[in-house]
Amino acid sequence: MSEIVARWEWRSFDEDFSKATEVFAALGETKARESEEIYILSTKSGDNTKIRFELMDIKTLRVVDGNGLQQWFPLMKSDFPLTGEPLAQTLASWGVVADAAALSYADFLAFVDQHPDLVAVKVTKRRSGWMWEGAFVELAEVGFDGKVHHTCCIEDPDADKVWRLVGELGMQQLPNVSYLAALKAHAGMEGA
Repeated sequence: MSEIVARWEWRSFDEDFSKATEVFAALGETKARESEEIYILSTKSGDNTKIRFELMDIKTLRVVDGNGLQQWFPLMKSDFPLTGEPLAQTLASWGVVADAAALSYADFLAFVDQHPDLVAVKVTKRRSGWMWEGAFVELAEVGFDGKVHHTCCIEDPDADKVWRLVGELGMQQLPNVSYLAALKAHAGMEGA
């Protein structure tokens, strides 16, 4: 079993990524990956919770450094139905309660749809990723409920490396925006 490692992330949306496109293309070919995901946003939480390939996936923001880089830590991946600890962890990550011992995939989506503090957003991703000096870098076209955005990301366990690579791309002045923040802004949630 591989060790779970927190990674520092820099991501921006809908900016000029022409330099990144040029640098990443020189790293070699990559295979585009496509996925359909459902992010569940909570008015009571800053955890990143999503369903991808019918697995519940939760990450939590541990810290933001002086450069605005965010350190995200994976908390859980679980298949459905959610029961026991995975269900408790999911509800705790949202800051909500449910009177249920188990939730099937369909029941889970119905619960989210009916809860006043939760919003589900359908997200499509078409991503191309590379390794650059040992860090993972990505360019992607993403759709939030069908509205298309473009994003660039650099992530690695070493914050100094991430910030140096952001600088090499000349993008230190761009805002660092997580998927969670971008999705909350899309959904019109307060505090986004």
